[in-house]
Amino acid sequence: TFNHIAAFLSAETLCPDGESDEVLLDKLEEQSHRFAHGVTENLQHAVRAAIELIVNEWADDRVKQRRPLLKIKLDELRTNGKHISVNLPQLDDGSYEITAEHLKHEALAFVYRLLFCFYAEARGGELEILPIDDDTYRLGYSLESIRDLELVPLTDATGEGNYFHEHLKKLFKLIHQGFHPDYNPKVVAQPTWGMITEPKTFVIKPLTATLFSPESTPLLNRARLSNRCLQQVIRYLSLSTEERSRTIGRVNYAELGINQLGAVYEGLLSYKGMFADRDLIQVKAAKNDFKDKKTPTWFVSKERLEEFKGDEVERLDNGKPRIYTKGTFILHLNGIVNKVLLIILLKY
Repeated sequence: TFNHIAAFLSAETLCPDGESDEVLLDKLEEQSHRFAHGVTENLQHAVRAAIELIVNEWADDRVKQRRPLLKIKLDELRTNGKHISVNLPQLDDGSYEITAEHLKHEALAFVYRLLFCFYAEARGGELEILPIDDDTYRLGYSLESIRDLELVPLTDATGEGNYFHEHLKKLFKLIHQGFHPDYNPKVVAQPTWGMITEPKTFVIKPLTATLFSPESTPLLNRARLSNRCLQQVIRYLSLSTEERSRTIGRVNYAELGINQLGAVYEGLLSYKGMFADRDLIQVKAAKNDFKDKKTPTWFVSKERLEEFKGDEVERLDNGKPRIYTKGTFILHLNGIVNKVLLIILLKY
């Protein structure tokens, strides 16, 4: 540490001899901003993919339970005899209409809980929010403990299990309610060689924020999200691919700032959730690239496939067009934003 301080404060670093020499601190700051911008774009793409995965998994679970996809009865919104209020349109029969936008907001809250845990655990010693240095928490309750399972192959049986979901629900509950057991030394103290020892355990201060409140995700609380789905979600948020070398590495959340996480959230506000009312394909202008997050795209009926050129249609790795089947949840740019981009494209 002292060597680093000496290097940064040395005359060679602060006042290089040549007039054209770039000051090292300025160079490092520029590289940091460039890195932050790239991570923000990749993270926004990852969050968008994670939201689509979670909502589609929720829809699959509704089908498995033989419950209506976009309708929820009053008795499903009761917990411990209490009715949970939801901001959903009420139908004539007393049930509630489930909207794609509401599911998007719930999935976004779920994903940002994960981002919060990634960030708080990565900077545990500094923030002192989550006790990541405690072995009991780290090995038994932390997000890091299931992050280690992100690349473990799943069988058909383990893929359909819900260990990931139960683990995360327990973690979110600990963060929201806190964990600070009160031990009675007269009861639990054990004499050892004339000394009194007390059992050690971790402590979490309650974070009574809206983000971790169960009322923020009433629909997801009643779903069973599979290990296969949540492993993919954690993989999206945990790993990133370097554009040039195509190497895969872990996202270092300790280096991310609050501004970057806020920028990701703001970018997603321009996206709107919808369920495909028929089989759809995604199209774009021929000169644009689907990999570019700023590329405006449109969803049209699969029957119109022959109207577009090959590079205008989103395709799978095998070259076949990607079909969004009826009932699939999709996040797409808001229609107003798309219209503005279309006008700009036509004008210029």
